[in-house]
Amino acid sequence: YQQTSEWQGLYGSLEVQMTLEDASGNVFYNWTSFNVNNGEVYFSRYGDVDFANILDPLASFVPYVQNVYGVANTTGADNLTSTFVDGVHTNFEINGTSITSPTPRVLTYNYTNSPIFETVLLREGGVNRDVYAAIIHENTVGFDGTTVDYQALLPIQTSTGFAQYYVYAELS
Repeated sequence: YQQTSEWQGLYGSLEVQMTLEDASGNVFYNWTSFNVNNGEVYFSRYGDVDFANILDPLASFVPYVQNVYGVANTTGADNLTSTFVDGVHTNFEINGTSITSPTPRVLTYNYTNSPIFETVLLREGGVNRDVYAAIIHENTVGFDGTTVDYQALLPIQTSTGFAQYYVYAELS
């Protein structure tokens, strides 16, 4: 095997805790924390994503992202167009917009090498920017044998250097 410098895997578990606090952080009331059953974790290189304008992209958006933004733009097997291909994924909604199959996506593996975890490529309309959605699979054994809620495969090489991502979540 050969390591790639084009990609980074992110994974984790989600737990929500709600409190009513003052500006100093003094807790007035603490609700019981709860695990997240489903939803998505979103990753974007932009801090001003317009989630009201997220679209289900066509397959032609993948080479656009690769060429315009220089994302995972290699001639090797680890380029963006070889990694994110149209395929079946769990359907979900973002701000009332249905994201249904087929959509450019990549599947990552669990501990038994089964392709379970889904990262879907989305398009922010108007500005044609890429946003990645990791679909939550609650309490699932991840690639390393630990229990996680999501795994995401993200391109980290761009034409301007290493990418930094903002993280957003829609939980239910």
